[in-house]
Amino acid sequence: MLSPLLSTLWLFGAGSIAGIVLGLRARARIRASRQRGTRLALAGITLGWAGLIGTVFLIVQQAGV
Repeated sequence: MLSPLLSTLWLFGAGSIAGIVLGLRARARIRASRQRGTRLALAGITLGWAGLIGTVFLIVQQAGV
């Protein structure tokens, strides 16, 4: 549940990275224990990558490249 939340908060890329890492760790645990929550972990990973790409885009845009 923490992965999508951190991914949404963004925090200038730090929340996105945390969302990706926690989402990947959650998916590994879910697979190992056969629990539910795969879609929620995937949502955190997806939002994290989107936020990270947005951060890179903003940095490049501000740099004028």
